[in-house]
Amino acid sequence: MEFELNNILIIGLIFFLGLVADILGTKTFVPRVTFLILLGVVVGPNFIGLLPKEFITDWFSTITTIALGMVGFLL
Repeated sequence: MEFELNNILIIGLIFFLGLVADILGTKTFVPRVTFLILLGVVVGPNFIGLLPKEFITDWFSTITTIALGMVGFLL
């Protein structure tokens, strides 16, 4: 149960940071998609490593589908 709760919290944090990046994009002249892509790079395992490796291997395809849907909707 604890592992599932951590996954839900991580997904919630990703969505919240995406919302913050979207709001920041509306306040500046930089496109919102640019902020969302930069957020993905920063949160990913190659930069800060906020996401655990187990989460990435288990949820990568789901998160990718959701992220592409959001980017497509914004465009």
